[in-house]
Amino acid sequence: MHGFSYFGRRKCLAHDGKPRESACVRVRRHVSWQDGLPAALLLHQDAVKMGVRLEPKVHLQLLDACLLAYERSSGSRSSSSAESSSSDAAGATALGDEKSEALPHLLHAVAIADALRGDGHGAAGSSAAVLCSLAWLRYHVVQLPEEARTQLQSHFDAWSSASLDLQWSTLLEAACGSFGSQAGFSSQLPAGLFRRLEALSAVGNGVSADEARRLVRLSRQSFGRFYPAPAVQAAEVDV
Repeated sequence: MHGFSYFGRRKCLAHDGKPRESACVRVRRHVSWQDGLPAALLLHQDAVKMGVRLEPKVHLQLLDACLLAYERSSGSRSSSSAESSSSDAAGATALGDEKSEALPHLLHAVAIADALRGDGHGAAGSSAAVLCSLAWLRYHVVQLPEEARTQLQSHFDAWSSASLDLQWSTLLEAACGSFGSQAGFSSQLPAGLFRRLEALSAVGNGVSADEARRLVRLSRQSFGRFYPAPAVQAAEVDV
């Protein structure tokens, strides 16, 4: 077999004659490993370069993992109800340095979102999971200082997710509005986005806190039992 590439076909034979895993399965398996994110990113990049269309849930699993890694690296702990605006500012300021640990995660997240949109997702009629993950990404992009945001956008084309002329709240509202439809329904939504919203709503008074509370109420009403429960609460339910 000449010109062989792992991602050249959805399934192909290994040297032992057994079917290889599909690109989707291999990327998802690496993301699920502890410290497997770098390997999953390389596989994802290879698949995109070879023109392999991955399932939306594969893009989303990797996108959400990058956003969680970004939040951890930038020091913005979305699960903490005591989050303050000063901690967000401190985390955002650190992103001005190209060599910071946080910015590469956001760069990867934008690249994955662009690949997702390139496969035909992220526009009108997309699932709630896609719109929520894009809203989560857009939230972090707009929170960057102007210099860091310009730096981020310089790595991508003008049509990239880094330069979308959309409010993150508009994307979340669209997810809420379409959730009841067949195309919009998603059984798994990105918990990190809602932990972030809940943390913002607990900050206190102010436009941002009031808007966060409104979006949390809207999300709970729209998603019902599919609204992602906090990890502790989810564990109690499983028991």
